[in-house]
Amino acid sequence: PSPAAPSAGTSGPAPEEDLWFFPPADSEPAEQNRALALIDAAFSSSPVRPYKKGMKTDGRGKYIDLAFLSPALGRTCREIILSSAEKTGWRLHISDSVNQNELFQIISSLARQSGIALLKTPSYMPGRGVMRIRRSQISGAEENLASLQKAFLEATGIPLVLE
Repeated sequence: PSPAAPSAGTSGPAPEEDLWFFPPADSEPAEQNRALALIDAAFSSSPVRPYKKGMKTDGRGKYIDLAFLSPALGRTCREIILSSAEKTGWRLHISDSVNQNELFQIISSLARQSGIALLKTPSYMPGRGVMRIRRSQISGAEENLASLQKAFLEATGIPLVLE
């Protein structure tokens, strides 16, 4: 399982220790629901969107935590997030959480499309930030493994390693 993100009211990482905080402009923060609506609007034309947004608190006060399929995908949206921080007046943060259920669905679907049968569920390795498949856990078109790895990385931002 991935490490739990801080819940509302608890302390998260200190901003200087976390490079994925995006500071707001020097303006009054928008009302919370308005800020969340502005973030949704900013991502409306992006193929990558946060699947969850939540209010969190750290030593500097409240901020909006954006959870993407993976932090790596969230980082590809840096410009949208910076712009949203300025428009909303809120500090925004890319969550370090990973949506493992969705990752497993994506790998299963991509494997089927590649003619590869997964004999066991792949493992997400949070410490390494990779999805792992053991060669003994697959059957089928092994020559399609490279295209599976590429497709998974593009879809999730997470490398697929074969061991």
